[in-house]
Amino acid sequence: MRKPLLGREGANVTVKVRGITVEDTPGRYANDCFVYQHYMDLAPQGSQRVVLGSWLVDGEPCGIGIREPDGYVTTNVSRFVPHLFE
Repeated sequence: MRKPLLGREGANVTVKVRGITVEDTPGRYANDCFVYQHYMDLAPQGSQRVVLGSWLVDGEPCGIGIREPDGYVTTNVSRFVPHLFE
């Protein structure tokens, strides 16, 4: 996987699986420095991959967000469901 060092919301990310490009997202960060990392699949459920994110305030858990991209890259148009803890 290749992604911009200073990118956001899934822009200019390239995902390769076994040397084959499976997704290459557009964006305005193509001329910046890139970082490379090993791609690890997110246990797909059908055609969806689920990403969980958590929020902490002063070290205390206060919420989670669930994102469901249609492809390999989570973007700003991926489905999002927030959950708050009280």
